[in-house]
Amino acid sequence: MIIDNEDCLSNTKDPWRLCSLNQVEEVKLVLHLIPIWLTCLMFSTVLTQFSTFFTKQGSTMLRSIGPNFQVPPASLQCIVGLETLILVPFYDQVFDPMTRKIT
Repeated sequence: MIIDNEDCLSNTKDPWRLCSLNQVEEVKLVLHLIPIWLTCLMFSTVLTQFSTFFTKQGSTMLRSIGPNFQVPPASLQCIVGLETLILVPFYDQVFDPMTRKIT
């Protein structure tokens, strides 16, 4: 965004050499997102590992419930979602108020 001698002497403005304040601010905003993107990358890597692990573990364990029903190994991946649905309200309603009274 700084105009130097080369930009002053030329009749046409090269968009690769001179940019507007708006463009500079937009690039700064995008660069501030890099830590968030890297954090999300690590989170998705961990989630992918869980899904692979549950499917592999499910294929090696005994999955029969009763004499006629066998749980598919890929359905074990829903355990993480169900656990989150159950434990987040428990944390909000029971654990967090209890620890606030103690501390």
